[in-house]
Amino acid sequence: MRHAAGLAALALIAVAVGTPARAAESYDNCTGFIDSLPASISTQGTWCLRHALFTSQATGAAISILTDNVSVDCNDYRLSGLGAGDATEAVGINTGPSRISAAVRNCRVQGFKHGVVLHGSFHLVEDNRFEGNTQTGILVSGAGAIIRRNLVADTGGRPAAGVAHGIDAGQARIHDNTVTGVSPMANADGDRFPVGIQLGQGVAQRNRISGLVTAGSLGIATGIRMTGSAVARDNAVIQASGTHGYGIRGGGAAVSICRENDLVGFLDDLGTIDCLAYANTDL
Repeated sequence: MRHAAGLAALALIAVAVGTPARAAESYDNCTGFIDSLPASISTQGTWCLRHALFTSQATGAAISILTDNVSVDCNDYRLSGLGAGDATEAVGINTGPSRISAAVRNCRVQGFKHGVVLHGSFHLVEDNRFEGNTQTGILVSGAGAIIRRNLVADTGGRPAAGVAHGIDAGQARIHDNTVTGVSPMANADGDRFPVGIQLGQGVAQRNRISGLVTAGSLGIATGIRMTGSAVARDNAVIQASGTHGYGIRGGGAAVSICRENDLVGFLDDLGTIDCLAYANTDL
């Protein structure tokens, strides 16, 4: 599969970002444990992994959150769906509709169509590694989400998808994440449209984005795409020189502010387009 070689290199990236090992820590705060897949959580509290979990399921969710106020803490163990292949429809961790206050922490989520999908409001995704997911690393809808300190790496590979996102959120504060290696498979026209972070409303701040792979006559790369009223500040989007696309793209008619971002390697409009106000460094 496409991700087999890439995931070997991700171990080096994980060391570089300094994620601590937590397997030896206490489980005193755990309400219960997730020991097999698929798993459904219908009781509030903190649900923990105490060993790596693997699945070859190609549909549904490996872990389903069916109630409010649930935390999933993987203790840095792997949650892997690599066995289903690049055409998988499965999701790593998923909420039902209109859930409130789900949290996902300290997980290594690999090989799903979407690493995590959280619907509803006031969700938290922090201190995770999403590696080798085929279309989206983190997908969060609704209001009031916080997405912070995650590594999202080697996203893409779904056959003929054309588009892949590292992080895709509706209304959120997205900060201090590293998104590296977004490489969708080409669509029927041979084009690729990688997006590092897509945000409806909110703030994207201090994120580091690189390795957006585009192709085709129409394909473009986008580091940060804001579709509504949002602010992008203090981000670094670094590409090889001559990349077609935009380091940051604002919401057009919506109020998008782009300030103090470092954008390297983009050809189009000096890296920034459709922001109401911007003062970035474009190289």
